[in-house]
Amino acid sequence: MGFYSQILMKDITCSVFYQKSSNSNPLLFISGCLLVNKQWATASALPKPVLKLVTQHPKGIIVKGDNITWKCLKGSEEANEFNLVHNKESGGNETYNSRGTQLLVTDIHAANNGDYFCKYCDKSACSEPSNSRNIYVRETFPRPEIFVIPRRAVQPGATITITCRTYYSDVEFSLQKNDEIVTHGHSGNSFSYVISNAQQNSAGYYSCMYQSKSKGIQSDKSNPMKISVIELPAPSITWEEDPSDSTILRINCTATDHTYNQFFFVLLDGSKVIEDDIPASSVNFSVAKPMYTMKRY
Repeated sequence: MGFYSQILMKDITCSVFYQKSSNSNPLLFISGCLLVNKQWATASALPKPVLKLVTQHPKGIIVKGDNITWKCLKGSEEANEFNLVHNKESGGNETYNSRGTQLLVTDIHAANNGDYFCKYCDKSACSEPSNSRNIYVRETFPRPEIFVIPRRAVQPGATITITCRTYYSDVEFSLQKNDEIVTHGHSGNSFSYVISNAQQNSAGYYSCMYQSKSKGIQSDKSNPMKISVIELPAPSITWEEDPSDSTILRINCTATDHTYNQFFFVLLDGSKVIEDDIPASSVNFSVAKPMYTMKRY
C-alpha cells in the first residue's frame, strides 16, 4: 500500500511517493522536483510584441528636429502598460512608459541614437521584449532629386526646365551651376528653373540643395546633372513595310554626324513624342501603319 504527496517550497514543486514495506518501515521514493518561476510562466503566456517606427520621411530617414512615433503592437487586450527601452549609444539605457500602444518623441536629436525594444504588461506580468530597432539621427537633410525636361542634351534655342524635389516642405532651394549659385527659390517641396533659348553658355553641371527656413538645417547636394547644348544635323530617315506584317511600318533613323560615340533618338508623331531616348547611332522604330489618316513622323 502506498500514497502520493507533493511538497511545495518557494518556486519548487517535488512529487513524493511513499511505500510501506513488510516490517512497517516506510521506504521513501522521490520521483522528481520541478523548479518553477511563476513570473516567467505567466509572461510566456503574453505574445511577443512587434515594435514599429513611424517617421516623417517615407524612407525612414530621421533628421535632427523631426518627430517620430513608436508603436508597440501587443497581443493582449488586457495589457494596460507599454514600456519602450532605449539602449543608448553612449551607454546605459532609458525607459519610457505609456498607457497606450504608441509613444510620440518630439524634436529628436543625436542623443536619441541607439537600439530600442518594447514590452507590455498586464496586472500580473510583462511580455518578453520585442526585436530591437536601431535609429540614427542625421544632422543634414537627405539630398534632393534633380531632373531635366525635355532631356539633358538639346539643340541651341531649346527650352530646358530643371526641377529639384524633396519629401520635405517649407524649405528653400538653391540651384548651382558648376558649383556657383544660379538662383534661390521655394514652392512647397519642389522648385523649377527654366532656361529659355538655351545656348552654349547654358551648358554645364547643375546641382541643387535645400535648407529648412525654421530649423536652419541644410541638405546634402544632389547628384550633378550635366546639360549639353549641341548643334547636330538632322538624322536621315527612311521607312518600309515590315516584311512579315504589312500592318506595321519600320522607320529607320541614322545619325549623319559621327563626331560623337552615342546618340539618343526620339520618334515623334507631329509634336507628340512616341518613343523617347533610345541610345544608338542608328535605330529602327516599329509603328502601326496608318490606314485612312496622314501621319507625319
